This record gives sequence, C-alpha cells and structure tokens, in this order.
Amino acid sequence: PREKQFSITGSEIYYTEFLNALERIAWDSKYLYEVTDILLFATRFPHDKSYTNSPLNSLRQIYRLILPQTLVEPNERIAILSSLNKKYPTEIYNLILCLIKDLQNGYFTYNSTFRWRLRGCQNHGEYITLVPSHEIISIVQLMLNLYDNTVDNFCSLLELSFCRYIDCVRDLIITKLQAFKEIYVGNMKVVELLRKEIYQQRAYKDARWALSESELEQYMSLLKYIEPKDILLKNKHYFDDFNIEDPEHIVDDTDYSLQMEQFKTIRNSILREIIRANGIESVYELSHIVDNHEPLAMSLVSIYGANIAIEIYKRFVENSITLKFVVCFFHSLYYSIDEKNYLELVENLRSIDENSISVVLYSPNYHTT
Repeated sequence: PREKQFSITGSEIYYTEFLNALERIAWDSKYLYEVTDILLFATRFPHDKSYTNSPLNSLRQIYRLILPQTLVEPNERIAILSSLNKKYPTEIYNLILCLIKDLQNGYFTYNSTFRWRLRGCQNHGEYITLVPSHEIISIVQLMLNLYDNTVDNFCSLLELSFCRYIDCVRDLIITKLQAFKEIYVGNMKVVELLRKEIYQQRAYKDARWALSESELEQYMSLLKYIEPKDILLKNKHYFDDFNIEDPEHIVDDTDYSLQMEQFKTIRNSILREIIRANGIESVYELSHIVDNHEPLAMSLVSIYGANIAIEIYKRFVENSITLKFVVCFFHSLYYSIDEKNYLELVENLRSIDENSISVVLYSPNYHTT
C-alpha cells in the first residue's frame, strides 16, 4: 500500500505503473481483450478524480476513434466491446459516450510501447485520417443498445447529439430520445439543457460546430413537447438572470446597452402575458420560485411603476411575499421616480404600517452581490 501521498517527484497514486503496463501491451492484438476486461473491471472502483491517470482514461486512449493507441483494427475493437457488453453494460456505455465526445473536445497523447516488441508491425500512418461513418454508426448502435433510461443518461445523450461530428448518427440518437420523451414532460433539468443547447446553436449559428436551422427543428419540436404546461414554470427562465438565453429570443450582443433594452422589452412582454393569463397574483407566485428577484422586480416597476407599491407593501406586511423581492422592487422604483415622489410614497406607506417602513427606506441603497 502507498505510504505517502507526495514524494520528491510529486504526487503519487497506487496504479500508475499498472495502467502504463496495460496501455503498452494493448498495442498487441493478442492482449487487447484481456486488457479491456481488466480496465473495465477497474473502472468500477473509486479513484482520486484529481489525477488524470485512471482506467477510463486508459480505455479512452486505447479505443480512440482517431489515432487509437492499439494496432487492432476498428471492427475487431468494436467486436471486443460487444463481447463484453453484458458483463460491463454501464462501463462500455460510458466509454463510448466519452469516445464520441472526444471527437469534438478531446485531447490526445501517445501511449508508450515496449521497445523490444511489435518490431516489423505497421504503425499508424503519417497523416490523421477521417473516421469512416460506418465505424461511428457501429459503435453508436452498440452504445444505444446499452442505453439505460435515467434522467442523467437522457441528458448526456441529448447533449452528445449536438456534436457536429456525428451527423451520420444524429437521427439514430434523436429516435432513441423521442422514445422516452413522454417520461420527461415538465422535467426542468431536461428542459433547461435542451433550451440552453438550442440557444447556443442559434446564437452562434456561423460557428463551424453549429447545426443548421433545419437540423434544429427536431430539437425545437422536442422542447415544445416537454416544456411545462404551467405558465410560470415555462417562463421562469426569463427572470432567473439578467441575460436571457432562450432559443426564440436571440438578440444582438455587440451593444450592451441595446442588449439590456431588448431583454427588458422581452421580459415586460412575458410578464404582461402571465398577468393576462393568471392575474397579478401569479407575479407574486413567480417571485417565490425565481433564482434572481431583480429582473422580475424591474419588470414589475416598468409595467406598473408606483401604482402597485401599496399592494406590494401590504403583502409584505402580511408576510405573503419575500423580503428580498420587496427590497428589489423598491430599489428599482426609487430609480424610476424622483426622490421627492419616493419620499411622498414613504409617508403613504408609513400610514399603513410603521414597523416595516425601514425596509422601504433602506432599499434605495441596497446593493446586490
């Protein structure tokens, strides 16, 4: 067992030499099955995640789709994984997920070889070649056959489907996701991920990795299907942050002031829609679920101004809305009307309840963190 965590050469882990030996003999086709079996088994044990060396990373290097660190042919590598899929279904699924992600975002290092072995064997070619589509199709089909439907797996597969380098299997993945969409209607984790991914694609549509509008149509259709039907949950994200990341509202980000004005217009429109549908009471319900009270408070002031201040104050006195929302409301109101009008308002509110008036008085100097 390891006796110390650090030595004179740096940090130490138990299995560096073990992984290095397995990586070396994995170059030889005679040993790849056994190496794969051992490494897949080893991934089941916890390891220090602060270290790059791990059984999973060794497998990722060996089974890379571009410059794999073995001389075994692609069809043989897939056959090995297929033969072990009943023994290690989750481990192989996660490995293939990483291999596909590595096509777009991965890094590459060469694995060492034994100097006295593999002499005369043909090594990798001089140039990096494209991965044939049939290889990607075969390995993704294996992954989809091993798919175990959980919200985390659904999200990881959904995120993977946006990868630019898997055009040949995107429809396969979407078909698998569509089969489980009913389960995730109203699931905010899935909705937020899907909304974010579509937004990124549309906001940076000229990027090399961006999908075309026609490719995004099936994602928009899925989003509309699983979005919550509740109007507050459906529109909550407009008020969670000052920046709005919604795929149906892409604004020009080259002028910050103009961008903020556009966001304000969008929020005000959404808030009016909510009020028309469910009444002013829905705004107070929304204030209890948003992540950030300021955008909602600013929109409320923009629409109603001081006309709703007395109602806000009364509700606060009755303890039906939160202190932070009230502070944000009066902070925003102070800067939308002049000081004289604000002080007159303070006197009116004071006649309703003196015990809580200090909140209205200190709100103008409130600073958010």
